[in-house]
Amino acid sequence: MQDGIDLDITDYLDKFSKLERDMPFIISKALNDVAFEHMRKAQVKDEMKHMLLRNRYMKSESSIRIKRSSKKNLTVEAHHRMEEMGLQYHGGVELPKSKKIAIPNRKVFAQYAGVPKSKNIPKALKIDAIMENAPKIKKGKPRQQPYKKRGISPFILKSGVMIRVEKGSNGLRKLYTFADKARYTKQSGLDFQETMNESFNRRFEKYLNRAYLRVLVS
Repeated sequence: MQDGIDLDITDYLDKFSKLERDMPFIISKALNDVAFEHMRKAQVKDEMKHMLLRNRYMKSESSIRIKRSSKKNLTVEAHHRMEEMGLQYHGGVELPKSKKIAIPNRKVFAQYAGVPKSKNIPKALKIDAIMENAPKIKKGKPRQQPYKKRGISPFILKSGVMIRVEKGSNGLRKLYTFADKARYTKQSGLDFQETMNESFNRRFEKYLNRAYLRVLVS
């Protein structure tokens, strides 16, 4: 007579079959976890610290928009929410959304309005506020009320926004220049793609195992 042990491995086979079916979900979960928990932090900490960004939001983690992976599309895409960052990173030419681009003269802002290059232009002196409130100087047009903010009184000419700092023909300074386009030079030392790749190369396997075990024990 020969003794034996009967094992019912149906449950195990069912679990392994379920894991095989769930692999796209497991991979997608690991990709998204790395992107949100590490990659965004690395972009801000390692890359944006080299950039001159006056707006705090532009260098916050929430400024990095992530397109999540899914079971049917196992890819993660990341980009900055503000279009200007792409021009800072890649360089290139910005074209106007309307007729002209208003390019601020930060040296004039610093010298006459007390706004250093490291600070945001205050709301009252942003181009939208000036275009809405400052007088437009044209021949044959009656004088309008001055728009005085932070010690200066900007007015609008065809070529840009001017301020008068002293009497005479040499007493004008250009606060904004109206241009057909603005050219950006690529900032050196930046590589967002390399930082993204490094985040996934270092952590993806760990997060894949974590997602795998969570499904296994569920």
